[in-house]
Amino acid sequence: QPPTGGLHELAVSEGSRVEASGWAADGGGGVVAAVEVSWDGSRYHPAELETVDADAEWRFQWGALAWERAHGDPPPRELSRVWLRLTDDSGNSAVLQAGAPPAAQ
Repeated sequence: QPPTGGLHELAVSEGSRVEASGWAADGGGGVVAAVEVSWDGSRYHPAELETVDADAEWRFQWGALAWERAHGDPPPRELSRVWLRLTDDSGNSAVLQAGAPPAAQ
């Protein structure tokens, strides 16, 4: 059974810097081994897992370093959805689209 996950927040700031955070869960008895983020559905970038567990939180930043911007297409400023590639410790993986949660009123 592949892992599942979603977004807590997603933001693109001036200079095309992307920041995101979310959750991932492995319901198959293992642990979440990796979370990767893509804004174009083809090029994925690794997120940082806060814990290696069946239920994990993750954080992602891209564009703060010059080499990141030099070796990849920046996201659109109005980015509201990303693709997540989630992998567990058994090698099961899933790709899903996740939208940013609505802004707090």
